[in-house]
Amino acid sequence: MLIHWNQGKFFFSLFICFSFSIGAKSQCIADAGNDTIICWGSFMRSNDSLFLGGENPAITGYTYKWEVDDAFTASIVLDDTTKANPMIENWWGGEPFDFYLTVIDSVGNICRDTVTVAYCQYVLSAFDVRYFINEGDSVQIGGSFDFNYQNPHCGDLQVLGWSPNYAISDTLASRPIVWPDTNVWYGVNVEDSCSCQVPTHINKVYVTPTGYDERTKNNGKVNIHPNPFSSITTFTFHDRSLKTLEVYDNAGKQVRVENINSNRTEFNRKELKPGVYFFRVFDSNRELIDRGKLVITD
Repeated sequence: MLIHWNQGKFFFSLFICFSFSIGAKSQCIADAGNDTIICWGSFMRSNDSLFLGGENPAITGYTYKWEVDDAFTASIVLDDTTKANPMIENWWGGEPFDFYLTVIDSVGNICRDTVTVAYCQYVLSAFDVRYFINEGDSVQIGGSFDFNYQNPHCGDLQVLGWSPNYAISDTLASRPIVWPDTNVWYGVNVEDSCSCQVPTHINKVYVTPTGYDERTKNNGKVNIHPNPFSSITTFTFHDRSLKTLEVYDNAGKQVRVENINSNRTEFNRKELKPGVYFFRVFDSNRELIDRGKLVITD
């Protein structure tokens, strides 16, 4: 209250001050990012992003919550379900994920957004297939290129090229004909319609001609007796270290794998039919120790 003197009279002036503020309504922003396709693991492209959310950084006072379908919890897939831009840590199955983002702003408004992420990853049926041919023969390699993981978002498989370009009918064919005169490992590079590439080392195919003596007889590190045999033969090795014995039929199909930790083991034909078979012996580092031919009689 203020007192004023004016021409001999008292005037009382009462000033009452009111304090108030005008608050602007908050605009809730939820940005889950754009739908995308990611080449997973070793198939990744340089521009693949493993982070969800748009370009807007986290806003102070906002809370974020990421969820996925009922069958999973987001914490299985994301590093943090409460960040504006969480990172995808794990891939779960071959189907796309729908990620649901719920945002609560500083005044309690709720907004939501959704993003779909598809993953491309393949395993080729041509993986590590072995073929055995005689001198002067040819064989068709490559398998059918079926996938163990089907994903329609990734498109069709396209052959980028076989290597080496040696004794091969067409380096761009999915199943070329080859006629090498020595051991050759044929590798193929492939990619899908989204440019997710499968590295060569994943689907190597090699052809081993068997028409030469140096390809069919062992080098002395493994002894087999008797050979030919009708029921049981004995493998004798030069040491007792861990080894793997692999046996293939004449079409290149693996028919037996045995781990051996001795310098001597018996090999029982069991279900194997009479015919010519080929063996490979590898050490614990998958280095080839020896190879040769087995002949099973009636």
